[in-house]
Amino acid sequence: MLVYKLSKIVTMTDKELYQYCQDVGAKARDWKKRFVALLPEVAKRNLYRKYGFASIVDFAGRLGGVGEYTVEVAMQLQKHINDKPALLNILPKVGVHKMRVVATIATKENQEILAKKVMEMSKPALQVWAREIRPRPEILQNPDSQKSLTEAQNSLFGNNRGFENFSDMSSVDERIHYSFDVDKKTDFKLRKYKQEMEKAIKRYATWCEVMQKLIKDKFDIANELCKEKISESNQMIQNPVNTTITNMSKSESDKKIVYASNTTRHIPAEIKRKIQNKYQGMCGYPGCNKPSTVLHHTKRFALSPNHENIIPLCAEHHEIIHTGWIKNENDSPEKWLKGLYDGINNAKEKIDQRVRLFSNFLNKTNHPGSPNTS
Repeated sequence: MLVYKLSKIVTMTDKELYQYCQDVGAKARDWKKRFVALLPEVAKRNLYRKYGFASIVDFAGRLGGVGEYTVEVAMQLQKHINDKPALLNILPKVGVHKMRVVATIATKENQEILAKKVMEMSKPALQVWAREIRPRPEILQNPDSQKSLTEAQNSLFGNNRGFENFSDMSSVDERIHYSFDVDKKTDFKLRKYKQEMEKAIKRYATWCEVMQKLIKDKFDIANELCKEKISESNQMIQNPVNTTITNMSKSESDKKIVYASNTTRHIPAEIKRKIQNKYQGMCGYPGCNKPSTVLHHTKRFALSPNHENIIPLCAEHHEIIHTGWIKNENDSPEKWLKGLYDGINNAKEKIDQRVRLFSNFLNKTNHPGSPNTS
């Protein structure tokens, strides 16, 4: 039972109280996600006015304890996924903040794949994965197009690190939270302008839309120049040069490390030292600059019980790889090709499903522990 009387709570052990707090917290997060998912429909029907609320923000705050920023995210998100039922159906489960990570790259063709990835990955891993495919989302429909993605990276910047930074800059739909103080007179004028805008468009307007309108009215020339720069960048991305993912940070002269067979999951300290020295303590995924936290068996230890073919990974790329994002995982990282392995290796996929279930359990309960080998 989830509900306890206060008189019984004081008799709980520390372990029981901690478990109860986890259960209540999980339920609270789930119901808040469901409530926020309802807001676009409430705004569409003007339901908040019918029941005496000043605005949709007032409605969300008084009934659900939801802040203005979350309301704006929910309203803005609706524009991107309103015609994509696969994403709409899972929105109450995953929440608006996680869904917004993939909203701007969603199409009617790739919505099923994106919905699966959103359900499988944690938000940090999903953010890393989305940055990789955002410049060329067609990779989700055409596995061969991933070659062009890598080629564009090398032609523009010479390595993946520069391309990741460009990905962040070119994503004009990504949101950045601003917070600043204004005087009462300015606040009144801004809110009055927002109300007039909402009357004109006959729907709720986010503060982002208000600022966009102000900028458009006052800085049309600067806005046109910005559009030209974005257009030029998109044209540059379409010029391929190479055919595989290249990890320029890892020396190609590194020789393969051969390890003795071991039937236990414990990795000897000597092998760990060799791996750390080879990759200098960094994630082995091409283009990643994060420290490694997981020693990943590319052939899966359950299928090949030895400590050969180990690649150190950061937590996010370890999670991404266990969703089947690398087609030729048994090759060295500099030869990895991005794609979906569904149906290629059923045994490996079943193992990855179990890894994802365990990871989702840890994420759902906010458990501090996480596996360091796989």
